[in-house]
Amino acid sequence: MTEPSKKERRRQLFEHDLLPEHLQAIGTVAVRSALLDLMIEQTAENITKSYPKTVRKRLQSLSVPRQLDMIGEMLTAQLRGDKFGIEDFIRDVHQAREDNAQPLAQRRNGRSETPARPACMEAKETRKERHTGEHAGTVQ
Repeated sequence: MTEPSKKERRRQLFEHDLLPEHLQAIGTVAVRSALLDLMIEQTAENITKSYPKTVRKRLQSLSVPRQLDMIGEMLTAQLRGDKFGIEDFIRDVHQAREDNAQPLAQRRNGRSETPARPACMEAKETRKERHTGEHAGTVQ
């Protein structure tokens, strides 16, 4: 295989059917989700600084949702009067994490909660239309 054909083959492997706008939206969700997880991990680390090293390492080895639960429990123990507000906040953060992860998984699997076609399926048609000049409903 010649060098130009190898390069072309590599390009084809990374070719996708999503529009740049869709890629940007997916990237934004992924970055925000990662930042949220990072903030949870850093908050857990800061809360546990006064604990012995062994306990800190053990707590840091927890998954991000478990670290979030731990943060909620520690805040509730220190701020007893705000228990319901803290529980609501922790529940909202859990929901935000689920909301961030759900659309990406649905797009990857081609499923959606709505009976309409997922946006990524429409993007594939749009990309094809752009390259071939044909529309999905065109009969040949």
